[in-house]
Amino acid sequence: MKQSDNVMKFNLLTIAYVFALLAAGMAVFGSMGLFIGACIVFFWVTMFREPSVFFWWVVGGLTAVVVIVMLLTPSVGSSRGGVRNSCLNNLKQIGLALSNYESAHGAYPPPFVADADGKPMHSWRVLILPYMEHQSLYAAYNFDEPWDGPNNRKLWDQMPDVYSCPGVDQARRRGVLSRDEAPEHTSHYVAVVDRSTIWNVDRPTSYSAISDGPSNTILLVEYSGGRLPWTAPVDLTLEEAIDELTSDNPQGHVHVIDSYFSTAMYHRFRLALFGDAHGRSFPGEMDREEARALLTIAGGEALDVET
Repeated sequence: MKQSDNVMKFNLLTIAYVFALLAAGMAVFGSMGLFIGACIVFFWVTMFREPSVFFWWVVGGLTAVVVIVMLLTPSVGSSRGGVRNSCLNNLKQIGLALSNYESAHGAYPPPFVADADGKPMHSWRVLILPYMEHQSLYAAYNFDEPWDGPNNRKLWDQMPDVYSCPGVDQARRRGVLSRDEAPEHTSHYVAVVDRSTIWNVDRPTSYSAISDGPSNTILLVEYSGGRLPWTAPVDLTLEEAIDELTSDNPQGHVHVIDSYFSTAMYHRFRLALFGDAHGRSFPGEMDREEARALLTIAGGEALDVET
């Protein structure tokens, strides 16, 4: 047999075989299957004494495509939907506790409990602990001292898991967010405090007082820009919440994406809990009027927001 007979003849059928192999690998193993398939193709080619130059160009191009796809494709297990659903579930659990509080007291909790001088002392997050099966933590909290008093400081590391977004915790562990940017023991779910929202400072709001309808009115928003412990009586004002909902770079939901060769990165979008305890994400743009309509309880605004 002549040496030329051993030279691999490159044709369309060979191309089809290569792409079928890569497609099968990706179907079974995800983006890692591209790498496995490329390795098989490489060893297959090396079995020939003199593979054609054109074939090597094709193999080189396919290798470049494999590397690019693996750089841009999230790894298995970094499901954006999974983290988002976990955070929405947290919001719903908090919403259920708030609903139970409202049923027991005839109104939602105040945004904070103040002292005689009007200084905020205790957060609503502490007040609803008994309605989240955290009676012992509630009993350990001392209402005779501020939220950051010597006794209450000891409770910071006992923050209920439901107050923390898994995406922020993941970003902190991976080093995407520093501990200064995402301190531990900080709640990522905040109220919107204003006389026109559910969280009225002057008097608690009942479910029936939400004249715009609970399903049209935001009760809580996810906010990862806080720096204080979960017991702090600090939330967002109405204007701060509007800024957050309309921002091009909201400090809301955090999700880490791991590619096979790239460093972790994160992106943010908006999550909110409504008065009827349903959660909703807002990945798109929102103008200030739409945000104000969603946050106030009696504006009578016509809403036109994609869900």
